[in-house]
Amino acid sequence: MPINIIDIYNRLQTLRQEAGESYANLRACLNTREQITAQLLSDAAPHASSEHLHNMRAALRQGNIVQLRALLQAVPELHTSASHQQLMRQLDAAEHDLRHRQEGYNNRARQYNACRSTFPTIVLAWVLFFAPAPYFQSDETVFAAKASKCFKS
Repeated sequence: MPINIIDIYNRLQTLRQEAGESYANLRACLNTREQITAQLLSDAAPHASSEHLHNMRAALRQGNIVQLRALLQAVPELHTSASHQQLMRQLDAAEHDLRHRQEGYNNRARQYNACRSTFPTIVLAWVLFFAPAPYFQSDETVFAAKASKCFKS
């Protein structure tokens, strides 16, 4: 059976585009979470001690949303703030959406990588610079660097 290079290329391109779309959706969700947490820190700043605020920023830099929540809960003035409660609900929704998008992206990346790694597709992928898609990991900086190489705009 002859190898149909056009079919192989089109399959790789389709799977890479689908993974790239999932990656863009995941980045948008991460950006939304970042905006919400920045607003939460801004709201907490006038009420928290400098040490407490420093710990909140450290938790945020580490991506530790559970610790950030605990630190925010320790600021009594925020308990009665309607805007704070609304932001916390938005954060809950963003975290739920983020988990869903992470799973969706990793499934798309797995499909693309599985197709890319089969023979003879791997030969064509190598020749045409189809880089493997990275799986989402908790270190978002490392993930973003790897993904940007795969999903060049």
